Order: sequence, then C-alpha cells, then structure tokens
Amino acid sequence: MSAAGSAQATVGVIGHVDHGKTSLVRALTGIDTDRLPEEKSRGLSIVPGYAWLELDDGCVDLIDVPGHEQFVRMMVAGATGIDAVLLAIDGREGIKPQTREHLAIAELLGVSRGIVAVTKADRLSSGERRAAIDWLRGLVRGTQLQRAPVVFTSAVDGEGLAALRQALQALLHAPSARRGIGDGSQPTHPFVTIDRSFALPGAGTVVTGTLQFGPLCSGDRVRVLPGERELVVRRLQVHGRDAQIAWPGQRVGLNLRGAAHHELRRGDAVAALGGLAAAGDLLNADVVIASDVLRDVRDGQRLRLLIGTADVEVRLRLLGGIARLRAREACYAQLQCERPVPCTPLQPFVLRDPSPAATVGGGRVLEVAKGRLRRSDPSALLRLGVLSRGDGAERIAARIADAGTAGVSIEGLARALPVPAARLCAIVETLAGVQRVGDFLFDAVALRASIQRIEALLRNFHATQPALGGMPVGSLRAKLPEMPGGSSLAAILQHGAQRGLLVMEGGSVRLAAHDPWNAIGPSGQAVAARIEASFRQGRLMPPDVPAVIGASKHHGMIFRLLLERGILVSLPAGPGLPALAFHRQAIDSACEHLRSRWPPPARFTLSQARELLGSTRKYVVPLMEYLDARGVTVRYGDQRAVAADRKRSA
Repeated sequence: MSAAGSAQATVGVIGHVDHGKTSLVRALTGIDTDRLPEEKSRGLSIVPGYAWLELDDGCVDLIDVPGHEQFVRMMVAGATGIDAVLLAIDGREGIKPQTREHLAIAELLGVSRGIVAVTKADRLSSGERRAAIDWLRGLVRGTQLQRAPVVFTSAVDGEGLAALRQALQALLHAPSARRGIGDGSQPTHPFVTIDRSFALPGAGTVVTGTLQFGPLCSGDRVRVLPGERELVVRRLQVHGRDAQIAWPGQRVGLNLRGAAHHELRRGDAVAALGGLAAAGDLLNADVVIASDVLRDVRDGQRLRLLIGTADVEVRLRLLGGIARLRAREACYAQLQCERPVPCTPLQPFVLRDPSPAATVGGGRVLEVAKGRLRRSDPSALLRLGVLSRGDGAERIAARIADAGTAGVSIEGLARALPVPAARLCAIVETLAGVQRVGDFLFDAVALRASIQRIEALLRNFHATQPALGGMPVGSLRAKLPEMPGGSSLAAILQHGAQRGLLVMEGGSVRLAAHDPWNAIGPSGQAVAARIEASFRQGRLMPPDVPAVIGASKHHGMIFRLLLERGILVSLPAGPGLPALAFHRQAIDSACEHLRSRWPPPARFTLSQARELLGSTRKYVVPLMEYLDARGVTVRYGDQRAVAADRKRSA
C-alpha cells in the first residue's frame, strides 16, 4: 500500500502464550511471524513478528509478538502506531493472567478499539462455545473491548477467517487517534522508534521500526534522537518492498546515510528536522495506576519506563503533594530517566515494577521538562493540566508561554506543529493571552515583562548618557541574554514603538518620553550651539572633529547628538584618517551649486567640483564619495553627473 488515498490500520495481536496468535496471523496473511531475521530477512525487509493483510481498499499491519516480557516491550514500541488490538483467546484454556495483563496494558496505552478472536474453535463443542461467550463478557465488561465483535476462528479449517477479515476491514475506516489534526493536539511529523539497527553489504546502515505519524519519504532529511544528528533516508521499504513514501502505522525499513549502524541503538528515534519530537532525561507526564495493582506506588520509587522501543530505569516523582498512588488513581508526575529518551507530546508509556516483574501503570508524556518542578506549584499543575486535557488551541498557547520572552516565530511554530501558518494565525486570534507582533507570537504577560525590562534599561542609559539620542540595539541585546534571537528582540521593540513607548532611530532605541535636547539642559545646549557654529562657519573646509570636542566625553556626547539630529553629517575621510563632519547646510549648498553649474546630464571632474566649491581635495573627495553613495551624483569613470531625479537628497 503506497497511495495516500488507501486506508491503513495497525493492529496489535495480543493474548496469552500458545493461544494461537501466530497460527491465526499465518492463516490470515500467509506470513509466518516466527521467522528469525538472520534466516529470512532480505534487503531491507521488515523485522520478523510483523505481517500485513491486503484488503480491497487498504492494508492492515499486524504486530504479533509472542512471550510475556517481549510482548510488553514490543507492544509499547508500536503503541502510538496501533489503531486497535486483536485479542486471541484459546477457547478451551480460557482467560489466563497474561490475557488480563495484555488487555490492561492496551487500555493504559490508550488503544480503545479491537476485536476478540476465540481461537482453536474446531476443538470446541456447542456447549463450550456458549461457555466461552459467558466468560468473555465478564472479561471485557467495563473495558475498551466491551462492544468489540467476537469471532470464533480456526487456523485448521478456516472457520471465522472471512468474518475476521470483515472486522479488520471495518477498522480501516474508523477514526484513528494517532493521525494528527494539525492544531498541536497531535504531532504529524514523521517519528520512528528504532527496534533494530544493522548493516547490509552495499547498503550501509539500516534501521527498522513502526512509523508513528508522518508521512515519511525516500530522500527526506531526518534527525536522530537523542543527539539531533542529521541523516538522509537513502532508501525506504514497506512490507519488504521499495517505496517512495510510507504512511503512519506502517512498519518501515530505512537505509540511512550519515551514521554507522553501531551508533544507533534500540530506543533511539528517527524524527523530522522540524516538529515537536525531543529527547530528555526528565519528562513531565500524567500517570495512572493499573486497576489490579495490589501494592501502592510510592513517590521516589524506581520503576522501568517502557516508551517507544526504549526500556530505561526511572525514578517516579509525584506532583501535587501526593506521597503514594493506589489502584486506578492518577496524578501528574516527573520521570527522572537514567538516560535521555526520545518522545513526542502525548506519547503513551508503561511503568513496570522490576521486582517482582509486573505492570503497575502507564500514562502519557506531556513534554520534556526544562527542570524540576516544585511538587505543589499551582501554576505548574495548571499548565500540565492544559497540556494533558486542553484542546489544540490551549496547547498552542502553552507552547507560546513556554517560549517566554524569546517568543516563537509563526513560521517556526507552524512548521513544528505542523499546521498552515494561516490556520495557526486564525487559532491565535482566539487566544486572549497571546500577542502577535509582526511575524512573532508572544505570551502577553511575557511580552509586557520584556517591555518593562527594556524601559528600565533605557531609563538607566538615559540617566548616565542624557545627550545620546538612544541606546545602540546591539548594546541593548547584550544586556538581554534571555532574548536569544535578534529577530525576536526586533519584534518586541517594534511592539513598544507601536504602543508609543519607544522610538527607533537608525540603529538606536530610546524611550519616547526622553528628549536628549532638553536632557542636556541650558549649559549643554550652549556647548551644542558653539560646536554647531564652528562647523557652520567652516562650510566646506570644516574644523577637525578632535579639535572641536577635545578630550571631553561630555562634548563628545553633544557632538553625537548633533549628528543624530541631522544638524551635522559625519563622513569617513579614508584609512587612518580621522572622520570629517560637515554642517548639513554646507552639504545642501554644495548640491545646489553643482546642480546649477552642471545640470543633468552635464558631466564634471573632481577638479572642477573642487574649484567650484572653493575647497581642497581633503574635503571634496570624501564629500563627492558621500554624494555618490546617496545617489545625488553618478560617477562615470573620472567624471560625474548630478542625478536627474530631483527628489534625491543628501
């Protein structure tokens, strides 16, 4: 199956050992899932234990893993790719402890649909069939399989196989929770948890796993978690055949370029370059205890975390002031993992007690934590509640709040979710606590705090250097390490300017209420008048700047103020030479003289301009280069012409 329009479902085949799961799958598909990879694999073929059933309008992938401990690990490995379960129960042996555990694990993982297959029906009498119906009703009462179809099957004589195919066909068109809706409630970027990594001669590194979310295409650039290493999907296989694209829920083989097979291990993940997938050793989660747990689960208890294909030790840290949890109780928690584990938002997991080995609960990852939370912090618990139970819009607001003063770009957040930027903007318009500024989104409280922080920095700057028209943006950024992005800071400054709080001039920013001319007072204004007069009198042969301002920092600030106000114009004088400054009136007068003497398109030389303006090369050369750069004059080799556009100004 490779067409986007074809239906796809992934079904986990669960049940007690020797209850006929493998025989049932083989009878349905003709595929023996007990084969060993060393004996049967070819090229990039999918790992044994997996089969597929092609139907009229789609394909069902079947995950069949025998054995108790192996089932638990592999069931979790494909959990977010599983749409339903096929519970196989031997009609004569009936319900076993492992049957109940598998059903409980499926419920913990959020698998809400399924089919019950009573196997080895060819051995059952009519009375045994009626008895089987009775104990099945007791088993599934109150569970996710309460309304599941029950099919009596036999791998020997084929009984029930047609009915089972029809039931699987119905799963193809039922809604699936794992297909993202593009509003932040579910990820839709490709995510594959690795269950095998090996090398093939002539191909290189190959990994296999279940594609959770997607699609994934041959040639895609991807990253490996943990570590964020960038790789390329050189070749892609689905169901043992080369494919250009794979869809969520399918078993895939990926030939990767950029890493040796021993650098990738079971438990790692292949993810899109964008998206919300991440890896961390501290996870915020919601946790629920299984219904049949006899011993309380305690705060600080060491457990095994099964998530994706990873199996790691964790220390459970209960939040909300809770010291222990009993059967069926739930709370928010932090999972301190022995090593970073890859995950996606709302990814399910299972918690196991290592001794004695037993499943004690499960839950969903809410996010990779940035640090330890205070156990009874109301705001933290409220935020985790939004991530756990909120709709897509609320989760988007939470992600924007997480960004703090840095904010997030619309393009970046839209790519990460993913969702079209236009739809993201429409969702944001409904969020009272989110502020859009240009191409960025900010939490309104964080944005207000940023503006207040900038105002405080500028007040201090104006107090120490009142003559300066503003603080250079680069200097401001250096004092705001919590705002890592230059574009983010520019958006915040833009917001402050729009509200009339800040003024942006050139590369500087100042408080709107700050008037440097009034700030320097009468004595400073008198100094400014003397500096201006010296340059006005010098006309096109002005005094050297150092000679005017001397070593006085105060005079230097006033000189810069005259530059910022446009009264004086600074020109570079060449390598190793001090800067020149002209009075604005002198430059404007020079332009008028040139235009009157050589109206466009008449041309003139530098010597002619020097004679007309009554100055020397020291001043005329930088002046003409300045006019060239401003478009007032146009250079043609050794000659120039005044630009024909009269709107051009120096």
